[in-house]
Amino acid sequence: MRNILTAVAAIVAVCHLSAAPVKLYDLYRKGDYAGVEASATAMQKEARSDAQKGTVLSYVSLARQKQGKYADTAAAFADIEALAKTLGFASNHDQVQSAKLQILQAKKEHASALELSSGWTGPRTLARRAASLRALGRYAESAALFASSGYANCHFQAAISARLAKMPEKVYEYSLTAFANGEVKDPAAAIRLVNAVIDADYTGTAVTAAKVKELLQTVNRKYSRRLVVGQPSKWDELIQLVRQTLETY
Repeated sequence: MRNILTAVAAIVAVCHLSAAPVKLYDLYRKGDYAGVEASATAMQKEARSDAQKGTVLSYVSLARQKQGKYADTAAAFADIEALAKTLGFASNHDQVQSAKLQILQAKKEHASALELSSGWTGPRTLARRAASLRALGRYAESAALFASSGYANCHFQAAISARLAKMPEKVYEYSLTAFANGEVKDPAAAIRLVNAVIDADYTGTAVTAAKVKELLQTVNRKYSRRLVVGQPSKWDELIQLVRQTLETY
């Protein structure tokens, strides 16, 4: 019985933590930075994986930054390293480096973020570098780095940067991979990306009408399962857009 109760407690903890990023994001979006810090700090004892610990580190430090608890960047970095130590992270861990870049990006110091992370190779770090490149208008570099980072939603983000860089062939390439991998989690974002693919001018490229049709068929196949009978949502708008466009190919 004791073993069973221990297993159940472990499952509850894991389920609680799996919902943690959503809860923290909602609090952050509402501007409840004190709530973000308190909730993330409370999750620290239950955090087991690097991803869970990284969530704690990221949200605690960012919430403190937003609350003006750091006198300057040096103080923020010192706090991040102290918290990282309690979480068992080395100072050069990808999660720690990413948290530092996040502070600079929150302050819109993107050039400093690029300078600091020169030579860093962690996937989270590379994705943050790519975000700073995009913020600085270096869209082509941003697209390439997002795609090579291997971090979550990397091809989706690469497609967005490629669109800003006016590289239609790359918009198609990255979008196809993003949809095939199921990276696009938000229906509104999916609609914008599909429209970007449809509206792109592929003159002089290797992207044919047949290839665009292939991408649309991929979206239809991968995302139709998100439809719920009797519960219309933004996913319905996406699938309707895709199916109506397919009729023209």
